[in-house]
Amino acid sequence: MAAGAIHSATDGEIRVVPYGRAATSALAEAIVAGKGAAGDLLAPVTVIVPSNVAGLSARRLLGSGRIDGGGGLVNVAFVTPSELAATLAPAPPDRAPLTDAALVAAVRSQLAYEREGFFSPVAGHRATEEALCAVYDELSGAHHATIDALATSLSARTRAVVATARAVRARLTHTIDKRDVAKAATAHVRGGAPVARLGTVVLYLLTDVAPTLGDLLREIAARTPVTAIVGCTGEPAVDAMSLEAMVRLVPSARVDAAAAESIAITQVISAGDSDDEVRCVLRDVMALADAARRDWRDAGVGVSILCPGMVDTNLYNSRAHRQDDYGGASALPPEQFEKAKAFMAQGQDPGLTASLCLEGIERGEFLIIADPSIRRFAEVRAGEVAQALDIVDTRIAPA
Repeated sequence: MAAGAIHSATDGEIRVVPYGRAATSALAEAIVAGKGAAGDLLAPVTVIVPSNVAGLSARRLLGSGRIDGGGGLVNVAFVTPSELAATLAPAPPDRAPLTDAALVAAVRSQLAYEREGFFSPVAGHRATEEALCAVYDELSGAHHATIDALATSLSARTRAVVATARAVRARLTHTIDKRDVAKAATAHVRGGAPVARLGTVVLYLLTDVAPTLGDLLREIAARTPVTAIVGCTGEPAVDAMSLEAMVRLVPSARVDAAAAESIAITQVISAGDSDDEVRCVLRDVMALADAARRDWRDAGVGVSILCPGMVDTNLYNSRAHRQDDYGGASALPPEQFEKAKAFMAQGQDPGLTASLCLEGIERGEFLIIADPSIRRFAEVRAGEVAQALDIVDTRIAPA
């Protein structure tokens, strides 16, 4: 058996693979295997993802053609557990879905009502509302037994949080929340509702599934084969917990950990979005280069960072020379090609950029700026730093 091979066992399979490209490749193989088992390239496949961002990233990478063994994405749905529950639950005849605005209003009303309550000193603070809304959302996925246990906690704060969440829920009886949807979907599936329309079901890198949604996934796994892809971090304790959680969701599945190679994690970066992620990486690169030039200065090793700005190159046409391992050559549509070409033509001459770079290295410059247009941004930032220093000098100036 090849490492990480896909099987068609009726009880499903759990694959443990490293995060990153290996996990996406395993997903591609699972999708191809599901369609192959059905004997129809248009057969449905449902991929259950931890978040919409994760689903979008996986879809884009699979659709790019850069994943070995990947096929088409026709009739492949990427949904979160909550979205899956919403598609399977019967529509309630007399209750409206709970909206964020309704939840905030209910929390605010409850805080105003509890004038002598635990949260009364901070009841008017926006952060209190946000925290209680987040806790309500989290508790909405818990079992009643869990909430009952929290209600008898030794912590006064925990008891107050649970009491407030229950009071908020009492104000929202005309709505249906995530727990109601999950429970209705689970009961619907348990009662015999067909799940064949889901096609092949793949659980992709799920790590934190609410208990009520876990009940739904177990009911689905009991009725149709499920392939689960579990990410491996290389940290034994963490990986063991992730695998244990997945086994609870798909208890009859066969575990394949042949491809669970350890990966080296040197740093974890928390970023709000993809743009913030780029900024975090750039800051780390700058810090590393700054430290390296200080450490290696005595050894005669120089370190420079090039800030070129936009350069008039054929970068827009790089896909025409893409290697086969990365999807092969392709071309932009003619209209996009001409627009990209005209845009890049506004950039600096590449020969001038190269000359400025080489001259800066010869002078031993740390920052080599080849585009003078960034001066205005640098001057604004420098002004902000100078202003902040003037303020702190005034505050702590010696008497």
